[in-house]
Amino acid sequence: MDHYYAVILAGGDGTRLRSLTRAITGDERPKQFAPVIGGQTLLDQTRNRVALSISQENTLLVVTKRHEQFYQSLPKHLRLLVQPENKGTAPGIIFGFVVLLIGSLMIVFDLVTVSAAAATV
Repeated sequence: MDHYYAVILAGGDGTRLRSLTRAITGDERPKQFAPVIGGQTLLDQTRNRVALSISQENTLLVVTKRHEQFYQSLPKHLRLLVQPENKGTAPGIIFGFVVLLIGSLMIVFDLVTVSAAAATV
């Protein structure tokens, strides 16, 4: 299991299920932070399924700064990649795997700066 890695994307805004999560939680949280089925949040359910095959040390959660109030209660030993804003699936996957490759424990990045730097190369 040491050579397998996972990136869990949890930075979405949950717009498609907003009315359902509002009915469940009473607030505007994204679906990954809502206990939709079984009392655990969708993120916790995903983390538990991933943990069956991949160690927590090799698992990275990609979250968005705007949702900090919902993920701040997660265990502190989890590896987080905090995006300043939701930029979609591809950036979350790409930067997630880059972080895993370089072995960073936590990184905050600005996609505009990264894009501008890449454009000058």
